[in-house]
Amino acid sequence: GLRNFGPNSASPIKDLKTRGSANNLFKAISRSVVLVGTDDGVGTGSVISNEGEILTNWHVIKGYSSVVIIFKPPNFSDISSSEKYTADVIKVDEGKDLALLRLRTIPYNLKPILLGRIADIEVAMDVHAVGHPKGNFWTYTKGVVSQVTPKFQWTIGDNIQHTADVILTQTPINPGNSGGPLVTDEQKLIGINSFVDPEAQGLNYAVAITSIEEFLRQVPQYKEGEKIEPNFSDVDGDPVDLDEDGHNESLARDTDGNGIYDT
Repeated sequence: GLRNFGPNSASPIKDLKTRGSANNLFKAISRSVVLVGTDDGVGTGSVISNEGEILTNWHVIKGYSSVVIIFKPPNFSDISSSEKYTADVIKVDEGKDLALLRLRTIPYNLKPILLGRIADIEVAMDVHAVGHPKGNFWTYTKGVVSQVTPKFQWTIGDNIQHTADVILTQTPINPGNSGGPLVTDEQKLIGINSFVDPEAQGLNYAVAITSIEEFLRQVPQYKEGEKIEPNFSDVDGDPVDLDEDGHNESLARDTDGNGIYDT
């Protein structure tokens, strides 16, 4: 439990202060934490800009160009009462297991979370996480930083070799926490909770802020779509290649019979 991270004989005043600060931290950052939903399940995301940009894991939105976003409802209200938003996937990095989304409509009370720096991270410091483990929405957990490992490599069942700087923590995370923030006492995001070691107990990993910064600076890379010839066999008109790319994508018609295409 949390008592393992503090002295055995904490004073009642200090204990009350700790609980109060954790409560305030949760209230503050939970406004920045969203539920990311697809037909395959749910994950977590963090609002990082006033323009409605949301940071999450690539494996949370894998295969989707748009997703459903839900913000935390008041108190313990059911999420069915929450307004649902649509966000488009605007950038991904499969290798770092990161994705950036953008809301199509921005709520009036949007509150971005503050991004930290590598200088904000120290071994043995307290860290906090908010996510949706196993469908338990907006769940808070607390732990410590165990180590920071540059260029760590892992796979998570998708046969893709991931590589990123990671923070090893003892912060309890489970499926549904993926994509959620790992934050400091100062409410700064220093990592994205991403995966656990299934062969070890209590070894949880977050993609570190250094790799997140690299990802956010990257220019999106696009793959050229496959060119498909339309089937004009049952349509009146002559196929033409207006953009001169070698594919007939348009139809031309001479509707008045004067020998000149007019449609």
